[in-house]
Amino acid sequence: RHSGGLMRVNHTGEVCAQALYRGQALVAASKETKQALLNAAQEEKDHLDWCAERLEELDSEPSKLNPLFFGTSYAIGAITGAIGDRVSLGFVHATEEGVATHLKDHLKKLPDEDRKSQLILQRMLEEEEHHGQHALDQGGSEFPTPVKRMMTGVSQLMTKTQRVASALVRSMPRLRACVDASRIENKGIRTSQHGLSFSCQVSLDKCRLPCVALRICAP
Repeated sequence: RHSGGLMRVNHTGEVCAQALYRGQALVAASKETKQALLNAAQEEKDHLDWCAERLEELDSEPSKLNPLFFGTSYAIGAITGAIGDRVSLGFVHATEEGVATHLKDHLKKLPDEDRKSQLILQRMLEEEEHHGQHALDQGGSEFPTPVKRMMTGVSQLMTKTQRVASALVRSMPRLRACVDASRIENKGIRTSQHGLSFSCQVSLDKCRLPCVALRICAP
């Protein structure tokens, strides 16, 4: 499950990268820049396929939010590309720099016995670093550190959103089971100066959730 979670995040990252580069290519000023971006997008498509295949082997599924991430990334790519080719290529370099750091972190987190996932990420890392350097060689402007940090923050937010969404999707069958297995225990009726008070308790202990005390008061 741990490997599946990591590869799901990597799969979403490749969805975003492919969308970014295609959005940038759409508005690129020069044919050279457009072709370079489309070539990078094609390699990201290869990475996407590798991650998708590995997810299937690990009996895991891609994020349900991938269509949203694709659309958002495509729009960001088009906006960045419209500023100019130098900025657009600099954006590629900054993006790939962040992706490389992310992949190195995942390589450390993968279980030692999951050699296949390690090989996939290692190959991806090599190509991502090549994309970044090639973008600079094509005339891209290197972004200042504060901008790179901001981009990293956005990437981390998207990663956390994907993880939360995946966790919610996985919890839905368990939550329905909790509702089906719940027990409502009458804890008695008593009166007070505020009126009639009926107290009951909903027990969801089978699902390892805390019990919730409900109180309904009639003035």
